[in-house]
Amino acid sequence: MGPFAALAERLRRARHRPQPESEFVVTADDQQATLSHPRRATETLAEVNLRHVEIATTDSGPRRCDGFWLRHGSTLGLAIPQGATGEIALLERLQKLPGFDNRAVIETSPLAGPQRLPCWTRQA
Repeated sequence: MGPFAALAERLRRARHRPQPESEFVVTADDQQATLSHPRRATETLAEVNLRHVEIATTDSGPRRCDGFWLRHGSTLGLAIPQGATGEIALLERLQKLPGFDNRAVIETSPLAGPQRLPCWTRQA
């Protein structure tokens, strides 16, 4: 294999390599949301404790994750990277929360730099 063919093969493999965010796995149901980390203990937040949801972006991209779902509980929370395995199902669950703001999801842009946009807050 010539040098150009070897370079083309490396580029092809790089394009098909999963993003690091996909190593995080999020699951959510009526009871809780769980985030499995590739190198840390699994974290769980019970739905009954969920108080606030927002989207946060940083200026860490493109080599590092720069978008997160922040699920704030009464005493702890979960920072779920956008691109995590199960993110679409998580978003579908979040959209069922009464008063969830889909505009925040649409308006969030990593290109805009660091920002935090609230999507939902539990009503008292």
